[in-house]
Amino acid sequence: MAGEVKKLSLSEGIALTTPTDLSFGTTVQFTIANNVAAALDVTGMLFAAATVKYVTVNYDLERRDDGQDATEAGLLFLSHDNENSLWLISQDARFDNAGVVFTITAAGQLQYTSTNFAGANYTGTARFLNITIAE
Repeated sequence: MAGEVKKLSLSEGIALTTPTDLSFGTTVQFTIANNVAAALDVTGMLFAAATVKYVTVNYDLERRDDGQDATEAGLLFLSHDNENSLWLISQDARFDNAGVVFTITAAGQLQYTSTNFAGANYTGTARFLNITIAE
């Protein structure tokens, strides 16, 4: 339905797998690779401009190795510009800077780059939750 806003809350526990599978309770967990210079896709975070006007996403990041750790929480604002056929993104981060920058392609695919954590035993995790989508 045009103008409909869906609030996707963490409590329902349904995974987002495709842009047509947007349902209540969506949480997406994703592994953040280390030292990514060329943007990589965030699996499960593709938004179709034909049906989605804007999206807000709460996120948290945790990256660590034997020598350092960083935790970041924030909010992503994604909006489709129909006149120019492109997506716009704003990343509002809080706490540590975990060294991850999100971007979005013209096709609506969320992507990221990451800095280098040079120590051994690297792990990186992103969670996207409380996703709100305006159709």
